[in-house]
Amino acid sequence: MLKEQDTNKTGPGKGFFQTLWDFFKSLRTEEQLSLLFFVPMSFLTFYFVGEKGYPNGARERFYITFGLMLLYGWLQWKHSGVKWVRVFRDIAPFFFCIAIYTNLHDLVYFLHPTNIDDRLIAIDQWMFGCQPSVEALRYRPEWWERWLEINYSLFFYFPVILALVLYLKKRIPEYRTFLVTIMATFFTGYFLYVIFPAVGPKHYFKELFRQPELMNWKLEENMYNFFHISERVRRDAFPSLHNAITVLVMAFAFRYERMVFYLMAPFAFSLMLATVWLGHHYVIDVFAGWLLAFLAYRYFPLWEERRMGKLNPSK
Repeated sequence: MLKEQDTNKTGPGKGFFQTLWDFFKSLRTEEQLSLLFFVPMSFLTFYFVGEKGYPNGARERFYITFGLMLLYGWLQWKHSGVKWVRVFRDIAPFFFCIAIYTNLHDLVYFLHPTNIDDRLIAIDQWMFGCQPSVEALRYRPEWWERWLEINYSLFFYFPVILALVLYLKKRIPEYRTFLVTIMATFFTGYFLYVIFPAVGPKHYFKELFRQPELMNWKLEENMYNFFHISERVRRDAFPSLHNAITVLVMAFAFRYERMVFYLMAPFAFSLMLATVWLGHHYVIDVFAGWLLAFLAYRYFPLWEERRMGKLNPSK
């Protein structure tokens, strides 16, 4: 079982920056990742706020995220021995990841305003001699489109379900390995969004695509609206995190919880199919997402285990 290093005690001779560095090293990997992205994002949020095109409500979302992180830190400082606080520490990083995700999307355009869609289109054209998402428009009956949209909206459910199963079964080492890998993959994807901003086929060829019609079923409408928060900011195509995260969840489910794997399989397959069929991604985005998932599954768990081994050489 992975053990954590106790928070370093700061002696009277240590300077402020050394104390800060010792505190940072004492954090869990997912907490370090959250800070590494949240701190520069905070400065950039206030630098670009008020610029033309900056989304309304972005600053408010940042304040909420910042407030929750302060609450998180205060609880760990004052009540770290309380059971529910320990549970909160175990599960909170994933939700910080999602919060940073929504805030970071607001910044991609200002950090790199030039899209690379033309290059991604050229790659798809070279591979297939056509644009697969545009060709898929030939067959999009309403029932099929609705099915794909529902499955595309299940994206955030998949990692939460598997993490919850592992946590409730008290498989803490497996839970931590899965959580750190998912978090590191999310943050790697965010970084790549800034380097390779792209809007995807449904926005680049917007005259060919129509917005999917919501079904009359109220539950589906609410689910669609909730999980499409990030669709308002469109530079999140390369690589496809929908594919990367889904492939990772399925790989860990096959490894740890085979029944969960079989139950999720048809929905996961439909989700990955939907990324191209509905025009959210080019095929090269999907391939990049699969490659990211492979590298993450291969190296991120080793990185975490080696880090914890160095922190706890006696384990």
